[in-house]
Amino acid sequence: MAIVNLTDGAATPLPAARLRVSLSCSSAAQLSLSNGTAPGATVAPVATISATSMIVDASDGLALVATPAVGVVFPEGATAELTLVGAGAGNVTVRRSSSIGGRRQAVLAEFVGGEIHAGGVPQAVGARVVEQPWHAAGRQAYFEAGRNGTGPGRPWAAVVDCSASMLAAGRQAQVRPLLEVVFGAAITHAQVAPVEVLAPSGAGYRNVAQLLDGPTVQWSDVLGAVPSPWPRLTPAIRQAAALAGTDGDVFVLCDGVPADAAELIEFGSRTPVARLRMLVLGRSPFEALAEDRPSAAWDDELAALRPLHEAGHVVVSLQRSQLDASAAGQLMQSLFPLDRP
Repeated sequence: MAIVNLTDGAATPLPAARLRVSLSCSSAAQLSLSNGTAPGATVAPVATISATSMIVDASDGLALVATPAVGVVFPEGATAELTLVGAGAGNVTVRRSSSIGGRRQAVLAEFVGGEIHAGGVPQAVGARVVEQPWHAAGRQAYFEAGRNGTGPGRPWAAVVDCSASMLAAGRQAQVRPLLEVVFGAAITHAQVAPVEVLAPSGAGYRNVAQLLDGPTVQWSDVLGAVPSPWPRLTPAIRQAAALAGTDGDVFVLCDGVPADAAELIEFGSRTPVARLRMLVLGRSPFEALAEDRPSAAWDDELAALRPLHEAGHVVVSLQRSQLDASAAGQLMQSLFPLDRP
């Protein structure tokens, strides 16, 4: 019997219309059949053998999904192997191994056009992401918050404020874990690499995306050594939005209201434009953490950015940069609201 090992992004012809499917996982898991055209909708298999084994008819649009049997997400480092065997003598066995640590659910394979696709249909936009250790905090927070990759394949870019207040030595140490949470979550949300990561510096900006490719990130190199004299972000955001496209996302991390807020609001109010997901350090009713949210409407350092929220963008504020697991989860719920996917 021939064996095909299905790697990430690959596809192979179905060995048969009816398959016996089994899941082997390093942590307790269960296997389900999902309708890919209606996310979250389960489909009854031809027969259920056990929590991790079933007989299925491989119809277009169906996906095989692993979920934790214990807890909300798979533990870090968890792995899964899916085996699909066609009914009948001499049929091919297809095996699919995957890293599933930190996920609330994992789409291991999808049936499309007479083929088995690893982890769903490969996306046409964006480079595939190689998971790095520093992604873990953001990935875990994203899935713990109940977000399940609603933007797979969606192009995205990012802009990081590099003004003097962000480059102060003490401030850099505080901001680094926040940057890792936000970028790890953005990568998990889109499941593709950013098209560009722009760091405004002086009168222009630098593309620092390549500095995020390794197992660790030197955030001091990302932020740079020469601060912008003031946080002027619109030129970089305009460039990032052009690259992400009108269906894409632009993540923005900045310290307070940028000096060119009026220009930014004029740009962000256009239709269509990429969705901005702004995380702003400051005090406002847009605070991600309920316990830090001011109760008085006038207590708002970021009132100038409210028109961006009203235009359909996401504006989130934080007063603290050190986040425990609960705070990181609240941040994810604010940065990826269900009504603005």
